[in-house]
Amino acid sequence: MMTDVIDTSMMQIGNRLRHFRLLKGLTQTQFADELGIDSKYYSAVENSHRFFRLDTLIRVCKYYGITLNDLIPLPLEDEDPHIKSKLLQSVTESLGQLSSKELSILQAVIASF
Repeated sequence: MMTDVIDTSMMQIGNRLRHFRLLKGLTQTQFADELGIDSKYYSAVENSHRFFRLDTLIRVCKYYGITLNDLIPLPLEDEDPHIKSKLLQSVTESLGQLSSKELSILQAVIASF
């Protein structure tokens, strides 16, 4: 069940990345060059096969002039509480794997809201 939530979120992020890229009239290669990343890696993220690191997500948001909330789908209020619990557990585990620098970046992003 948790895998379904993560897969759906990855697809939504990929679709949103594609949406914002196309609004700017860029190809995947052009946008990857703007970010300074490999175009095959960017393609894999946009096609929901890979994730961006937090610092890259922040660079994407700055480039497009959007927030992380615009890019990352959040659970709806009426979703199954079990799904929310599993998602929260997954986020908590992921936060535990961040470096000090990544945590500082995340704190700065949160503070900006």
